[in-house]
Amino acid sequence: MRDALMCSLFAALLALAAAPSSAETFLIQSGEDSSPYAFTPNSRRGFLNTAYVFTAFDQGADHSFEFYMQFDLPDELFLPGVEIEHAYAWVYHGYSYTLFGDFSDEIGELLCHEVLEPWSESTLTWNNKPAIGTWFDRRTEILNLGLYWCDVTEVLEGWIANPETNHGIALTSDLNRVMGFYTFQDGTVSPNFRPSLMVETVPEPAAASGLLASGALLALLDRRRARRNRTSSFSTRSCS
Repeated sequence: MRDALMCSLFAALLALAAAPSSAETFLIQSGEDSSPYAFTPNSRRGFLNTAYVFTAFDQGADHSFEFYMQFDLPDELFLPGVEIEHAYAWVYHGYSYTLFGDFSDEIGELLCHEVLEPWSESTLTWNNKPAIGTWFDRRTEILNLGLYWCDVTEVLEGWIANPETNHGIALTSDLNRVMGFYTFQDGTVSPNFRPSLMVETVPEPAAASGLLASGALLALLDRRRARRNRTSSFSTRSCS
């Protein structure tokens, strides 16, 4: 009876140790965003449901826009041992603006940058926008409306390792195709059309606790076997 219980326990612990945990996927669709405008450099646009990305000059005046966003990262991503498999931030190019001279045959681009300094959607303007790094990912040859994304895996890993460096990402373009996007504030479209961050964690290896318990049980069985070897009543049993 006792040997049967030990065998069952041993088999259960081995199964626990061998079975990998499944990966977790997080879809984050909240945070702060703003799209500062060079032509009105002191305007705060963080309360608007529209954002633009392009570079354009008209009669010497700068009409460029950039798009800044920072996501509300869940606490689970900062737990010890969490590893990131993939992380993608996406936005939806949902409209153009012909008033700015946008034409359907103009090619667009999105350059993805890490933001290097703190900012707030309530105070961000063109004049006080934070420093950004060189682009780490980009989408080019854009001619159609739709979802466009940045691979932010390495950037997110840096934020998790040093949370104080999480100032979000910025989208820019050196081209003058007008690309319009929905913001966190837009309540008229699906949340999937607003800025979104999808994070997938790495499946965990065998649980450390399971491995330790299995090792302890093996040691216990070895000690019991040694004691039985010193008696004449020893009989071999197997876990089947």
